[in-house]
Order: sequence, then C-alpha cells, then structure tokens
Amino acid sequence: DLDVRRKHTGRSSIPEPTVQPFPVPQSVTEVWRFGAVTVLAGQVRHQPVYPAVGYRIETPDGIIAISGDTLVCDEVGELADGADVLVYEAMRFSVIDQLPPERRFIRDYHADTLAIGKQAAELGIPVLVLTHLIPPPQNADDREAFLSDVRQGGFTGEVIVAQDLDSVSLG
Repeated sequence: DLDVRRKHTGRSSIPEPTVQPFPVPQSVTEVWRFGAVTVLAGQVRHQPVYPAVGYRIETPDGIIAISGDTLVCDEVGELADGADVLVYEAMRFSVIDQLPPERRFIRDYHADTLAIGKQAAELGIPVLVLTHLIPPPQNADDREAFLSDVRQGGFTGEVIVAQDLDSVSLG
C-alpha cells in the first residue's frame, strides 16, 4: 500500500513502519504496549471488508479512539467509551443519496455524519475529529456542512473537520 501511494504521489521515499500483526480480536483487546502507552483494537463494521478494526490508544495524557472505516456501531462506542478524543471517518449520506442508485452502495460501510453526532453526544466525547471525509470537501462551505451535520445529530463538543497533517493535542 505504501509503495502504491508513493508511486501515485511521485514521492521518492516512504515511511518505514514497523508492522505489528495481531489476531482479530473478538472484543476490545490490548494489541501493543510501549511504556505507559497501550493500544487496544476491536472489530468494527466495514462489510464486505472483514475483518476491520478500530483502535483505542490509552496514554497518561488521555485516551484517543479511532474508528477506522466503519458504520456507526456499538463496537465504536465500546472503543470510544470514556475517550477524550474520537477520530471518526465521516460520510455525508445526504450528498451520497443524490448519486445514481448504483453508486449509493458506499453507504453500506461508512459512517453517516448525523449518526456520528448522535453517538458522540451519547458517549459524552469532548473532542470529535472527522477524517476520511466523503465526499471530499472542495471548499469552506463543504467543510462547514460536515460540522453542521454532526451538530444536527446532537453533538455539542469541539469538532475538527480534519485535513491531512492536522494535529490534535491532549490537555
């Protein structure tokens, strides 16, 4: 994947990650620990892709949950329970509904912004970061629409409609 992306973007180098494979967890399970940082993984719903996982990163400074590609589901809620920051992939179903019927299938395995707002509000998440934005925003109004949808879902905390290389600090 990294090599394909390097070629596609014309970059001469790629990151050299250390891959830590782990068995598909049946429930939220610790998959890596380094000092005071613990990474947990749990299955999420991204059918027909199976398995798919989300992550929970616990640090002395706070807890971050990352949905991965998924529908809004109880499994993400389990990963995000008590988190300080929830990073969620986000799709505006209202826009996708305007596509021809044969292209709406992507709704079957991505998270709707309204449902994200509802779930994040129910969980009491302080900071919600929207990422993997579908459709990709073309301007400030498009970005604002993601925020508006999450608010319509009931979320009143801080929302960041992320762009590549954005960062969020805990504390």
